[in-house]
Amino acid sequence: MTMHLPVKWTMADVKTRVSKNAGIPVRERRDMVSAITRLASLTGKPLGQIPAELYDLADLLGTIQPIAAGIQPKTLANIKANCLNAISRSGIIEGLPPTKLRVSKTPEWQALLKAIKTKSLRFSVSSIANWGSRNGISPRDLDTEALDLCMAERRQTSFRCNQHRVHRQRGKDWNKVATQFPRLGLKTVTVPASRRKYTRVPFATFSRGFRDDWADFSEHGRRDDLFADGARDEALAESTLVTMLGHVHHAASILVQSGVPIESIWGLADLVTPKSFERVLRELLKGGTAFNYYGHSVARTLLQIAKWLGVDAEQMAELKRLARAPKRPRFGMTQKNKLLVRQINDPDRLKRLHSVPETLWRGVMSSRSTSRLRLAKAQAALGIGILLSMPIRLTNLTSLAFDEHLVLRVPGVSTLSLSEDETKNDYPLEFDIPPTLAKMMLEYRDVVCPAVMRQNPKYLFSNVDGTVKGFAGVRYLVQRYVKQHIGIHMNPHIFRHLAADFILDKNPGAHVLVQHLLGHKKLATTAIFYAGADTRRAGRHHQALLEQALEDRTQS
Repeated sequence: MTMHLPVKWTMADVKTRVSKNAGIPVRERRDMVSAITRLASLTGKPLGQIPAELYDLADLLGTIQPIAAGIQPKTLANIKANCLNAISRSGIIEGLPPTKLRVSKTPEWQALLKAIKTKSLRFSVSSIANWGSRNGISPRDLDTEALDLCMAERRQTSFRCNQHRVHRQRGKDWNKVATQFPRLGLKTVTVPASRRKYTRVPFATFSRGFRDDWADFSEHGRRDDLFADGARDEALAESTLVTMLGHVHHAASILVQSGVPIESIWGLADLVTPKSFERVLRELLKGGTAFNYYGHSVARTLLQIAKWLGVDAEQMAELKRLARAPKRPRFGMTQKNKLLVRQINDPDRLKRLHSVPETLWRGVMSSRSTSRLRLAKAQAALGIGILLSMPIRLTNLTSLAFDEHLVLRVPGVSTLSLSEDETKNDYPLEFDIPPTLAKMMLEYRDVVCPAVMRQNPKYLFSNVDGTVKGFAGVRYLVQRYVKQHIGIHMNPHIFRHLAADFILDKNPGAHVLVQHLLGHKKLATTAIFYAGADTRRAGRHHQALLEQALEDRTQS
């Protein structure tokens, strides 16, 4: 018996079919063939190895960063649209709706869109309006079933990843519009459930005594009462307390998920009994014998809580024995970050990274837009520029304020300074700002912000209303624009590793210089993180000295 396997169509098949289809206008056929050819060039794969399946293609296209690939985002959008059209016109996927079908919106949909003043909402509803106009669905008729059909068609005709997330957002946006215009009689829809998996027990479900214990520990950590019995010598940073709360929450969730009744966890003391502590550590190890950084940190947090609670010496000794049983993690730069630094240290990629601030700034200053996008692009340019020349921590970058941390003098020497109270290691930092970057900051403060925010900002990273932008928002801006230009997802902290790597490559053994640049309190910290490649650097330096010595002898 012969088994017939399903045909695996590739983009080579699509190109052949489209090229031979005389029913397609010449210009449209040319655009589709050109887009397919560019697809092979951008992905570095022959067309015969690129599947003509929308889901697979979406993943492949998602890896292309247009600017890093030397093309504009609009060009990539056109390539995607023409490839999708080619797949549709080739007929290899049965039932695929045509992608070039254009239908004018009905008067009802046009009126609704005109009434929506928020740009993001109008954009979201516009795609629903296009589908509704094509299928004879008015705004009043749109319900959960209709929206599901709309999104099902979108999945078939889009290279967009995370379609479930798009479906959720469209549903939320439609419900906002329905609530905003009650007189129109629009129906609300059921928003699909989130696929995010929550692994922790909600903190609010733990007992009042447990939550009160955490509040008391936080008060102790903040050193709110300087004269309290057992007050700390130094206060913990708020970010440290947030991290420790995550450790406590995780440990308590592990106990509940392992069978401990939640009502039996009355306070923090229930986390630091030897039996509970061992349960938590076993789960964190996940069958292994060595802690990762996170597991080690959770154990340290629980030991600090035990000390604060004043457990007896015998119990503390047992907790410390359990904490010492697993192998400690090796502190230093992770293998992942080492690989990332090596990738970025490619001369061409490094050159493109250093050109990002200037490239972005040209776009900012050539625009007359008053949109938030212009503000975001300006902040990304400044953030990347600062991290390249003055690699401070992201927490400090986020909180930079004019005339407090940033003193601009053009002409003259502009400075960035952070007091010891503001840095992680109580180590004051001060830098001279490069003149080009200082000029950009002045233009941002005096030209860009007044155009977008209608005021001069207090903070370098400000929201449109003048409030300081959050940590996550600044990190997202830096990551987004770096990835667009060099094609690598890069955590802002990597800029610190790059700076250290650059100095030590040029001057092996200059760990003291790196210590001062990065603001490490102890030289040992610098050595632990950056001594790993010193043998390679020392070998290169030795080879250069040897070659110079041989040359000197030959000449003499």
